[in-house]
Amino acid sequence: GGGRQEALPLSHLFFCDGCSRLASRRDLAEEVDSYYCPQCLENIPSSEAMLFGMRCSKCWECPICSSTVTMRAVGQPPDPQTYYFACGYCHWRSRGTLQAAQPEELVARMVAAERDAEPRRRMSGLVDALRQRAQEQQRDRELAQTFRNRRLPGTRTFPGGLLSGFAAKRGSAAALPRQLLGPWRVEDLEAELDRRDAARTD
Repeated sequence: GGGRQEALPLSHLFFCDGCSRLASRRDLAEEVDSYYCPQCLENIPSSEAMLFGMRCSKCWECPICSSTVTMRAVGQPPDPQTYYFACGYCHWRSRGTLQAAQPEELVARMVAAERDAEPRRRMSGLVDALRQRAQEQQRDRELAQTFRNRRLPGTRTFPGGLLSGFAAKRGSAAALPRQLLGPWRVEDLEAELDRRDAARTD
């Protein structure tokens, strides 16, 4: 910005067909077109990606070395088989702690174990708190916009202009409604605006 130019490698630049100029990543807004697993390169539908926390349902990381673990089975048909996870790098195995008779059951148990983990619960609580705070800020902005749209004639500012208008009409600040003398509340001001609107229509 401000006419500042920066030299970037050609591999970090993009050409815009609309304005016929080069643009860097700082000038672009990325949008997810599709989801895929970087391990098996399988395309994942958005609903499945949301369900598994933006992770592949077939690829899992080893808790010891973070390598990709594979699903293995013990037992020969027609005998029952037991499925578990095993790491081919550090030879970690989930047999005895996390195993199931069917592959789908093993995946479901893995998803449930991650969902109930302490880091996941802490992160979920943090996300919920931030989402609630964002909703409160959005309501405050909408309420402030409502006040600006309903500003009374002859008042330059709000709420100070509203209180000054009351004082000028009644002769002194002592004639103001008691709930507006302070400390005032947003609900009181909105109720007073509704009362004045109703009086003008009558």
